[in-house]
Amino acid sequence: REFLTALALAYQIQCRLSDVAPVRAKGFDHTTQGAYAVAAGVARGLGLNQNGIANAVAMSGTAYNALRVTRTGSLSNWKGLAYPNTAFGATHAAFLAMRGVTGPLEVFEGNKGLMDAITGPFELDWTQENLEAVRRTNVKKYNAEFHSQSALEGVLELRAAQHVQPEEIEGIRIDIFDVAYHIIGGGEEGNKQRVRSKEEADHSLPYMVA
Repeated sequence: REFLTALALAYQIQCRLSDVAPVRAKGFDHTTQGAYAVAAGVARGLGLNQNGIANAVAMSGTAYNALRVTRTGSLSNWKGLAYPNTAFGATHAAFLAMRGVTGPLEVFEGNKGLMDAITGPFELDWTQENLEAVRRTNVKKYNAEFHSQSALEGVLELRAAQHVQPEEIEGIRIDIFDVAYHIIGGGEEGNKQRVRSKEEADHSLPYMVA
C-alpha cells in the first residue's frame, strides 16, 4: 500500500505539473517535471516527513532541469536514458534529505526558481489534489514514440483490412495533430526523413509508418 501510494504520488505530480507548467516550448524536457515527481515519490516511499519530502523535491528540482535537445535533431542513446538519469538523481536527493541535507525550499516560486526561470507563474493547490492522475496515463502498445501510436494502429488495421502488399503502395498521407507533427513529423524538432539510429527510428513517423 505504501509503495503504491508513493508511485501514485509521483504520477500525480508529473501529470499535474505537465498540465499547469509545460516546459517543452521553452526548450526543456519533460524530465524536468520528473525531477519533482520522482523525488516526492521516493521520499514518500522512504517514509520521510513533510520537511524531508520538501527538501528532496527542492534538491532534485533545482538540479535536473533537462534540455529538450535530448529529443531534437540527431538523436542519441541519451534519449532513452534521460528519464532514468533524472530518476537516479531524484532518488539520490531523497536519500540525502533522509540524512538531513537541505535544499532551496523556494524552488518553485523563489528568485530564479522554476516559475521565474522556466515556466512562468502557475497555481496548483496540492491540498485539493487526489491521486487519480495515473488513470489519465497510457501504456504504449508499440515500441515507438507516444504520439505515433494511433497512426501506427491505423496503418496496421488498414493493411490487414485491405490486404495491401508493400509494392502496391505509391505513397501514404497522414493527417496528424500539431504536437505529433513537431516531434515526429518533421516540424520544429527536426527533419525526420533521415534515420540513422534506433532512437531516430522510433521518433520518425515516416520511418515507422513505412
